[in-house]
Amino acid sequence: MRRRPTSALLLVLVVAVACNAPASGPTAPAAPDQVTPDDATKAAGARAVAAAFVRAYASDTGPEPRTLAALVGGDRLERWVHWLGIQDREFPGTISGTVETDRIGAASSFAVASVPGSEALLREVTVQASITFSFQPDTGDTITLSRSLDGPMRLLFDDRLGTWSVLDFTRDGIPLSQVFETVGKRGTTSEDGIDLAIDAFVSVPYWQFFLQVSTDRVTRLASKDAVLLDADGDLVATAGEVSSSLRSPPSRREVEGIVTFPAQATAHGLTVRMTFRGPGGPTALEVPLQGLIHPIGIVSGSPSPIP
Repeated sequence: MRRRPTSALLLVLVVAVACNAPASGPTAPAAPDQVTPDDATKAAGARAVAAAFVRAYASDTGPEPRTLAALVGGDRLERWVHWLGIQDREFPGTISGTVETDRIGAASSFAVASVPGSEALLREVTVQASITFSFQPDTGDTITLSRSLDGPMRLLFDDRLGTWSVLDFTRDGIPLSQVFETVGKRGTTSEDGIDLAIDAFVSVPYWQFFLQVSTDRVTRLASKDAVLLDADGDLVATAGEVSSSLRSPPSRREVEGIVTFPAQATAHGLTVRMTFRGPGGPTALEVPLQGLIHPIGIVSGSPSPIP
């Protein structure tokens, strides 16, 4: 009987797959006479989850995307789904999505060199899909935006549960693992009763900082008070968007929100400064970004929060 993977092994696979972008493609699929019934069943299961993921991405546009959350694995995509829900919650209106194309191709096994036998648990599915999102603000005109999911999607099989989960997928031509990253404890700072943590960051098509903030008093954070500074302290960019939960966070309760900047070519020498203003005066919190975030060097136009 084949030995089931331990939680530690699953963790190794999650990290290894996320750190190796799908750009290189899968290993060659097995020849037809080598495909076993188990292989065929696993391939069908991986393809079904890939198709379900595309549908859920389009339809799960509320503050708690439970369907999408059930289809992903690993800390990176789990946090991405969490912040996608926060982003949708912060939009002042309603969001809907429609799958325009949905072609799910072959599911090919691939391996992580450091984990012998990992090809039994990993599949890469070829996806050709596009989603059109419709943003209807409370005031103003509806905006439509499209997302291309064309490209490889990587999945992991948990043979304890008999289920597949998505570890990485291609969005607008780039693996999500290359543009979305969790930050961790190094992205935290505190000053004068205000705690600020950068939980995650996305670099394309805009720089978005996903923040957790708690204060001991009522404060305000305006777009003009969220800035990027260079190594000399000079202004590089001002935030285009500060989500509603951060504009006036309540006292003695942690809130989550998003600050969005035009994308920069690099984080080298940059610091993000958030200046919270309240009855006691302004409190500026700074987090150096060099070595903390690893953005793709793409420069964008004006920021606009989109899923």
